[in-house]
Amino acid sequence: MTRGRTRTSMVVAAFVLLAAGSALATPPDRIRLSYSDSSRTLTIAVHHPTFYPAAHHISTIAVRLNDSLVTVQRFSGQTNNQEQDTQCVVPGAKPGDRLTVTAVCSLFGVRTETLVLPARSP
Repeated sequence: MTRGRTRTSMVVAAFVLLAAGSALATPPDRIRLSYSDSSRTLTIAVHHPTFYPAAHHISTIAVRLNDSLVTVQRFSGQTNNQEQDTQCVVPGAKPGDRLTVTAVCSLFGVRTETLVLPARSP
């Protein structure tokens, strides 16, 4: 094979490998949120199936209270091959406030969900 054909073959092979990796990468498909008023804790479960949670995982979870950033958590792996679980203390949250969570996949995709805090029980 000539040098030009070898280079072209290598470029095509690299493109095919990149495309295959992107095809296997999936964005987070849902986020379950629950809030405990007594502990001021937001529990987050990001559903994100993966075969290799050390490389393809939820890399970042950002939490906002209304329009203010509360925290950004970064992860180097995933809780398990189905989801990333975490908790976040949200001081100052009150009924009617919006807790917005954004989860980012390490390879591809983003998902955002919002929980509006209900009125407190009498």
